[in-house]
Amino acid sequence: MKRKIGVWGLGVVGKSVISYLASDTVELQVLDKRLPTEEEQAFLNKHSCMYRPESELNEFLDSNNEIIPSPGIDLRKYNQYSHKWQSELDLFSQAWHKPLIAVTGTVGKTSVVHLLSKILEHYSKQVATGGNIGLGMLDLLGQQQQADVGLLELSSFQLELCKTFAPTVAVWTNFYPNHLDRHGTVKEYFDAKYKILAQQTQAQHTIVPLELGAYFLNIPKLTEKPLVYFSTTAPSSSDKLVLKANDILYYFDNTSIVKYTSTLGAKTIFDSALLPSISYKANWVILIAVCDQLGLPLEKLTSLPDIDLPAHRLALVATINGVSYYNDSKSTIAQATLAAVDHLQSEPLYLLLGGVSKGVDRKPLIQLLKNKVKKIVCFGAESELLYSYCFEVGIPAEQHLSLETAFKACATQAQPKDIVLLSPAGASFDLFKNYQERGACFEQLVKALEQQEGLT
Repeated sequence: MKRKIGVWGLGVVGKSVISYLASDTVELQVLDKRLPTEEEQAFLNKHSCMYRPESELNEFLDSNNEIIPSPGIDLRKYNQYSHKWQSELDLFSQAWHKPLIAVTGTVGKTSVVHLLSKILEHYSKQVATGGNIGLGMLDLLGQQQQADVGLLELSSFQLELCKTFAPTVAVWTNFYPNHLDRHGTVKEYFDAKYKILAQQTQAQHTIVPLELGAYFLNIPKLTEKPLVYFSTTAPSSSDKLVLKANDILYYFDNTSIVKYTSTLGAKTIFDSALLPSISYKANWVILIAVCDQLGLPLEKLTSLPDIDLPAHRLALVATINGVSYYNDSKSTIAQATLAAVDHLQSEPLYLLLGGVSKGVDRKPLIQLLKNKVKKIVCFGAESELLYSYCFEVGIPAEQHLSLETAFKACATQAQPKDIVLLSPAGASFDLFKNYQERGACFEQLVKALEQQEGLT
């Protein structure tokens, strides 16, 4: 008797699942809210997969023994079917037999994965990279024979359903409240992220921020497991109290990266002045920790080739009449915007703040921005609310419905040596398809201004 498997969503994930599962022993259905294109229908026919429209959701849920939802689907209303949920990530991990590095976190995971991929290639490793970046993870299986290592970027949505996933190296970059419109509570969001390490063995590496150490002390499964912590600053005496005898801490101390254990003490292992200055300190200490845990010689990092970060991450677009314009559209949470502002704070700064909060209160962010910015220019669906916070805190501000009019206000008011920073601290879908489209719009506005000023 054939296994009846439903694939919920005909996007990148859904198509990779269908390609992977299609066989004579499986009866496949896919449900999506839109009709398949001609090309997609041909794909479904090739894999003997039946299409169901969203109006047939109940029949889809009832008729299949197992259901693999795409990560973007909110399943909270369908808990009565939770026994049928299967994870794309578990499917992948059951078929992947090479070393595997997985990276999650609220911010910074794409940059870490991108940089780590380049670094591993510098060590002459063949790297298969995917997940939340690049290829769908099941599509990576075709690269397994040639690959030395797999590298996955994982969102909380991809992790929340997994039951058996256990990477060779789990990296958790940081944790801040996010996606509360989907996860409901900070605890539920934390629990989803925690699944990156929940099934790891004692011998597998777990690399996590020191500030999460107090949480991990209360998790019974982790009382014996060695953990690898990282920090951008030297630890205080109270920080060291979270470290077990078999834990390791990597941290920055001025221009040095130090490796510390409670039994062996502190040892300088790398001069951070030899690293490229293209990313935040936290990313580099994570990368050093990964390389050291994998036994890779750190001295090879002193000869890294030129590496660029992915687009829309605190990138200088142009300097026009002495005003520098930075695109940090990837910033969708408060902490990322604070980091960007702190990084650039040496000059007066106009901050373009907008987007959608995803259930997170942004008033504390605006309180922290007082005395750090010259003006906050709010735009988009929540601009009125953001402006009211600025008014209450006493930060000069104005509000606009569109990024275009907000940009024009900044460009008109900014003086030589000022900075105009797009770092919205919110999701993009009030005005744009994604953060890439928002960043591209900003860059186009900068280029148009450059042409208008006759500088190109």
